Amino acid sequence: MKGEAATKSDLLGLQLESNVQAIKQWNESAGLSMQDIINECKLFYFAGHESVGLLLVWTTVMLSRHPKWQERAREEVFQVLGKERAPSYDDLSRLKIRQISPKSQSKIRNWEDLTIPAGVSIMLQTTVIHHDKAIYGPDAMEFNPERFFEGSLAATKGQLAFLTFSWGSHACPGQAFTLTQVKLGIAMILQNFSFELSPSYKHAPKVMFALAPQHGAPIIYHRLKK
Repeated sequence: MKGEAATKSDLLGLQLESNVQAIKQWNESAGLSMQDIINECKLFYFAGHESVGLLLVWTTVMLSRHPKWQERAREEVFQVLGKERAPSYDDLSRLKIRQISPKSQSKIRNWEDLTIPAGVSIMLQTTVIHHDKAIYGPDAMEFNPERFFEGSLAATKGQLAFLTFSWGSHACPGQAFTLTQVKLGIAMILQNFSFELSPSYKHAPKVMFALAPQHGAPIIYHRLKK
């Protein structure tokens, strides 16, 4: 790899080119080590590929388990796109199903009196928080995308309690891109197929890099008549 020209058409090439320019402009210490570059590429792959794929999988799984919501979402897609036209980025603002994944909003809270010693690791139990009836109401354990139609702050009564992408300066930088991919993908699936879980499906979520179906997610698709 050393001594070879870096291509600018892929992630690795862009990383290497950026690294070379940083070293030229400042000095050797300003650049990334080869291990740093490898770690960055791994992060982009797992965060940008695996997480998006899993979000699509779980969305189709949940819509398969709740066919009324699947049909409601499909009717909305037909109203906006019809049965033939492929969705565009501009169509997302016209689809209520875009709010199944909440908007990015923030609310400033005063944490001046809270001191966290250096080196302390903090872990949030997001699964518990996302099922808290004090935050989401008595139906917190139910699949109800409508709760997010007015955004995550409305769903959580003004609290920063929906933590899928985290919040603040350390929020996921790929949130908007991720949701755009998933929304467009789901809209196209709903427009062309109905789907249901295979009888062989076993609901066994397992935490790996992200929450994944331990035994896979076999789904049966039926092409819709145009």
